[in-house]
Amino acid sequence: MKESSEKRYFLPDCERFSLSGKAIDKLIRRGDAGAALLYLYLLRHNGRVDRADIFRALRMNEKDTSVAFASLSAIGLVAGERDAKNHDPPQETSAPLPQHSAADIAQNRENDPLFSNLLQDIGQVLGKILTTADMGILLGLYHDLKLPPEVIYQLSIHLKEEAEKKRGKGRVPSLRGIQEIAYLWAKDGIVTLPLALERIEARRKRASLSGQIKHILELRQDDLTDSQKRYIHSWLDMGFMPEVIAEAYDRTLVGAGKFSWTYIHRILSNWSEKGLLTLTDIAQGDPKKDPFVTKPVEKTDRKQAQKKQSEQVPTREEIDRLRRLADRL
Repeated sequence: MKESSEKRYFLPDCERFSLSGKAIDKLIRRGDAGAALLYLYLLRHNGRVDRADIFRALRMNEKDTSVAFASLSAIGLVAGERDAKNHDPPQETSAPLPQHSAADIAQNRENDPLFSNLLQDIGQVLGKILTTADMGILLGLYHDLKLPPEVIYQLSIHLKEEAEKKRGKGRVPSLRGIQEIAYLWAKDGIVTLPLALERIEARRKRASLSGQIKHILELRQDDLTDSQKRYIHSWLDMGFMPEVIAEAYDRTLVGAGKFSWTYIHRILSNWSEKGLLTLTDIAQGDPKKDPFVTKPVEKTDRKQAQKKQSEQVPTREEIDRLRRLADRL
């Protein structure tokens, strides 16, 4: 009789606390030991922790801790890293931030040097005197989303670079545009400078690859539409590089007779499902069918063709009959 591989262990010091089966499944699928350890620590302390205490208790440095927080945020187990000065969790990024009055802004500007310096720095980046509405947005990012000033500053500089690249030198992003990206960063746990710089580099790389793909697809307009961006971003998320998309584009023109977004997306999705991510993979797993290569004629087929051709040649009697008919005409 085959021995079962299942074993059960006794947990002598098991205390009861809230850890749902759904959360456990997410942690297991994630496979991130640091994130799992950090999540247990957060549960043990009800989320009210100090960063220095985390470093000491978990023997993790700042970078590893930030990566663990981002990992937990990515699977929805934390809403963002909490601030040492305020233990309340950040606002949900899907909901609008609270409106801050001019009095709130003035009070924070006077009592918090970090916020005051942030207003000056963002004003210099955007080249403008910030309005009350502008300062209210920045206070929301700093106070409610718990984004550090250096993260907001780096995001603003990067979005200014993107604006100048798209629309010309001197163009700047709006505070609403900065707020929109900041929402996504807070949701993804981008709450430290190293993580912010890493995300900015990823955005630059994606923008470069999107430009190459736009050239491959021979798109003439200056800016991609939202649907076109979604298609291209989905291909990049699948792990395809521009040379593979060029191959799919070529097959689309041959197969559909013209360019079709749905046709090329179907090709790339099929390759992704099969794990064919490089040109070498595709050449082996889904070789191109050349329409100009004809099938060699078999010997038996050749004999049949000759027989058919001989049956079509008129006989001598048929020729004489046609001659007599021509003479009478």
